[in-house]
Amino acid sequence: MPEQTGWLFDYYPMGPEMVFWLIPDGGEDRLRLVSPYAPSCYVETRDPKKLDRFLVSLSKTTAFVPVGKTERKDFWTGKDRELFELKVVNLDRAYQEINQLYRKHPDLSYYDCDIPFEQFFGYKHNLFPSVRCRFRYEGENLLECEPLEETGDTNYPAMPLRVAQLHGEAYLDPRRASLHYLALQMGDAMIEWETDDLSDLFHSLNAYLDDWDPDLIWTTGGDSLLMPCLFHLAGRLNIPLHLDRELNIRRKISLEGRSYVSYGRIVYRDPDYPLWGRWHIDHRNCFL
Repeated sequence: MPEQTGWLFDYYPMGPEMVFWLIPDGGEDRLRLVSPYAPSCYVETRDPKKLDRFLVSLSKTTAFVPVGKTERKDFWTGKDRELFELKVVNLDRAYQEINQLYRKHPDLSYYDCDIPFEQFFGYKHNLFPSVRCRFRYEGENLLECEPLEETGDTNYPAMPLRVAQLHGEAYLDPRRASLHYLALQMGDAMIEWETDDLSDLFHSLNAYLDDWDPDLIWTTGGDSLLMPCLFHLAGRLNIPLHLDRELNIRRKISLEGRSYVSYGRIVYRDPDYPLWGRWHIDHRNCFL
């Protein structure tokens, strides 16, 4: 059971587990570790018949199993309340199925059902991305992860990130997509590709991503155009891109951003294209 220190780079829910990417001290290899995670959520009703009908619907789901009645302290009043506890056994389907349950049983009260699992896990274990930590693992299983920093710390060592830049020119609309230029830069090394044969291009891009294995990928306009175009074209050729470290990620291709009012101004924000196991930051779509 090796014990090491390093940084918690990223973590996210997947199936019945949390997946962790860690950067150990003095190591070039990034560690992908997993830990079983089955958080609880709760529903409340004083009508036994309504609870019985809810449990019939619950039995048809794949994300939840019933636990039973329990008491929890109310956040606002500090008083104990009798609730019915559910255990989440499939993190991928939980949000979809809890929404279906809510639409079918809107007269019940729901607690801890809409908190993102990675945030809930981080709150419970005092962990957050980029925290310096001490961890133990066996094989691919994370046994313990102890934070060595607090969120309020202002003097801390930075993670030793491997940073790459992805440059490209592309076109994408609902009817067609095209890639006119693509280059990957890391340090002094830069690879540029011809775009005549996209299959060769994507296989070569994957090979360099595997070899260089960047933690952070910078783009300019990546959220608005380049990333969705690459995922769309690669999906059409049935070639999984290694922009994610995590394999077999399925994502919906969207070009629709959103507008909101901030300090009297209407601001448009492009759709986000985060990566799994890496970070993606678009210069044009962030506050850095």
